[in-house]
Amino acid sequence: KHECLRVCVCLGSLAEASVASLPLFLPREIVSLLRTYARWQIAFECEHLRKVADRMRTMHAQFDTEGAVSALYSLGLLMQRNSARGGGSSATETQWASLGAAARSLLEPVWRRAHKGEVDVSTLLRAVEASVSLCAEDEALVDAVAAAVVRRRTELDPHSASALHEFLIHLGCPPDEDVMLALSGDHASKV
Repeated sequence: KHECLRVCVCLGSLAEASVASLPLFLPREIVSLLRTYARWQIAFECEHLRKVADRMRTMHAQFDTEGAVSALYSLGLLMQRNSARGGGSSATETQWASLGAAARSLLEPVWRRAHKGEVDVSTLLRAVEASVSLCAEDEALVDAVAAAVVRRRTELDPHSASALHEFLIHLGCPPDEDVMLALSGDHASKV
């Protein structure tokens, strides 16, 4: 138990040092940092996450599709955990707005590629989940999902179709939209 506490303190110090060094970070370092903290469920303060998101937004053109989706997915997981913990680590509107802006910036080229059928379904699903969890409110998302579903229908398994359907419901997509009908349980196997 004592050893665990020392590790947590060390990782907290590492997060602070990483945030202080963000101007030196390239996309792969940001992805690695966020993925490590998300995977191991290590606390990362909301204000530090905002600073990471701001750095990501300033260098959005340097992220490739996989890196952008991975970083945003991990960022979303960390913010959700912070919100679930509540207390002093809950996020402010400004922090959520910053993360949403970063998500929109990094996902813009992902949606363009998805619209062309250049993003596989598993990456698309993670991108949609990240967008929803970071409150990106991205208007291009639904069109990108619809086009990707048509272009990559052979990759669409029932689980992915169901998950995409649920995310689009969460975003307020009407159930009679073509994409919703294509993703619904009755139609997913026929897409």
